[in-house]
Amino acid sequence: MISRLQYLFKRCGEVIRYNGLMVLLWQLLQRGVQRFGGFDLVTFFIKDLSQPINEVKKPANLAITIATESDIEPLFELLRDQHKTWEFSRMQEYKDLVLSRFQRGCLCFLGKIGQEIIHYNWISFHWERSWGGRFMHLKNDEAYCLDGFTSDKWRGKGIHPAVHYQMLHYLQQRGYLKAYTIANTDNRSSKKTHKLFDWSTLGIIFCFTPRGASKGWILTLKGDLANFLKEQIPNVS
Repeated sequence: MISRLQYLFKRCGEVIRYNGLMVLLWQLLQRGVQRFGGFDLVTFFIKDLSQPINEVKKPANLAITIATESDIEPLFELLRDQHKTWEFSRMQEYKDLVLSRFQRGCLCFLGKIGQEIIHYNWISFHWERSWGGRFMHLKNDEAYCLDGFTSDKWRGKGIHPAVHYQMLHYLQQRGYLKAYTIANTDNRSSKKTHKLFDWSTLGIIFCFTPRGASKGWILTLKGDLANFLKEQIPNVS
């Protein structure tokens, strides 16, 4: 019980440090209504890969690689560190999601210090889960960047921007024209990275998912997001 409280206090401090007090209050409000369901305010971003990408300096001791099968177990260790409060069943569900991404050709970019994985970030192609039980449909020259995470002790050291640059550079060199990503509208840390690399706002949605429901109610507040809120996974040959 004490360790759980210590973890929660630590997370609250991190939210205030990286995103501000108002974001913490918003997240506490979200927790307060969890018995009824979850609600989110989400921003969709687009990156024009036909334009130059702002290069950032990579920390000298950071190695950036694309994950292989040998990295799966160390990656799960980082996931366990990220989601300490998750129940076993929920963690297993996320592990299954990670394995399914590998199987359908998604790429996981890793940031390593020595042999330790301290950061991961994904690129999906063709389709990916969106929000509220919906799916985004991507063209052959489009990709989706998602689920970036840096371990606590390495935050604020330029790890995420360095890996993010390599991801965009990888896509650009292979002829992709557009990249997309999503972030909670109150996530200031993500917005800093989006601003650094000239991501543009594509649209904003409000989503409420009743507790136990597989799909949520979505209200589009800005932009045309029809291709990102499809009911079904596309047929991919």
